[in-house]
Amino acid sequence: MSTEKNNGGPAFPMPGADYHDENGELIGNYSQSGMSLRAWFAGLAMQGMLNGVANPISSEIAVKSFDVADAMIARLRK
Repeated sequence: MSTEKNNGGPAFPMPGADYHDENGELIGNYSQSGMSLRAWFAGLAMQGMLNGVANPISSEIAVKSFDVADAMIARLRK
């Protein structure tokens, strides 16, 4: 079993090349994938968490941001 996180695929795909999930199944055809959907979701979560925070602890914010992103990706797959 892979320990690599599901990155959700490309956040802003453009038609072109095949993209496969962690099981090798074709899930899209993209020429430019750019950042992953997981990274995009984490960035959005981070922005929300930092809003109004005077002294953020960056390592905790980073972990929590990716936890939110992983939960969002898991929910999308249901």
